[in-house]
Amino acid sequence: MELLKARGLLPKFDSNIAVFVLIEDEKLRNASLDLVQKLRDAGHAVDYTFTPAKSDKQFKRAMELKAQYTVRIESDEKGELIAKLKNLSTREEKALPPSAVAAAI
Repeated sequence: MELLKARGLLPKFDSNIAVFVLIEDEKLRNASLDLVQKLRDAGHAVDYTFTPAKSDKQFKRAMELKAQYTVRIESDEKGELIAKLKNLSTREEKALPPSAVAAAI
């Protein structure tokens, strides 16, 4: 790798991350990881933080990876799970059931 780098032959790395899952509430980590798996099963490239991190650091990481979308799981007042899907190019955000996120991308 160092030889390729020294000769300027190292290919440029371009991330093809479609979705970055923000885990802002550690109580919802399992639900978020379920969503990660469902999105991957649907053929989307997905990334998330392995360890707890502040939401602004997670969002910064999504921007570094040039993700197309971010999604986060929240719990409403009834205790039901809601996914907030945000298109990073248009800044449009919509709330939908976690089961509908893969189809909305």
